[in-house]
Amino acid sequence: MNPDIRKRALRILQTHDVSERRLSELLQKKGYEACQIREEIVRLKEAGYLDDRRVAEQIVRAAIRKRKGVLYARFYLKKKGISRELSREVLARIYPPVLEYQIARQIRESLCSRKTAQQIPLALRSRGFSSEAISRSAGDTCDR
Repeated sequence: MNPDIRKRALRILQTHDVSERRLSELLQKKGYEACQIREEIVRLKEAGYLDDRRVAEQIVRAAIRKRKGVLYARFYLKKKGISRELSREVLARIYPPVLEYQIARQIRESLCSRKTAQQIPLALRSRGFSSEAISRSAGDTCDR
């Protein structure tokens, strides 16, 4: 074991909760060899310091808090190095279609006084809402 790679990895994890893939990329940029990185990632996972599921759940919960759609969450999960399979699982469990629809409906209601009926779907799309949530919330009319 190279104690230097352990220090570097722990320093990264102190400031960011990163995925395995992202940690591997950061350590590669610092010049560590692939076999060293794999070994360190195994040790960190066993110690509970590295957990892609935890990272994925944090990303999805942050998207919900920010009132963003499923597509936004899916984009950030991919960007942060979370596998497609784990992304699907976490999204299905934490951000089901009914919740996305409820958030889209709330945003639609808040936009009714400021946007035209044609602008609202565009605003929802720009926040990463799925076509299903947008079209489902379109049935909710604005009372002006």
